[in-house]
Amino acid sequence: ADPRFWLGDQRPDSIAYGWYVQRARAAIEAASARAGGQRAIVVAHSAGGWLARAALADGEWISAAGGGGGSGGALIRARDVVAGLVTLGG
Repeated sequence: ADPRFWLGDQRPDSIAYGWYVQRARAAIEAASARAGGQRAIVVAHSAGGWLARAALADGEWISAAGGGGGSGGALIRARDVVAGLVTLGG
């Protein structure tokens, strides 16, 4: 366990939440790919809303799916794969 979780100093991309951010990014990439490269509209509920914002916050990420050559995956820019984010309360 990451002690920062209990101290209230946890970042969304750390061990406690990082898995969610990674899965959200992978789902966004997959949705865009299935739509022929069109940008996706992300809909999130409750805590998923702030975690979705965390997934998109940096504006770009390295794809876990690979395909970018070199030692890492492709650089994904949020603006290229996401048309909008809708968050709903919980």
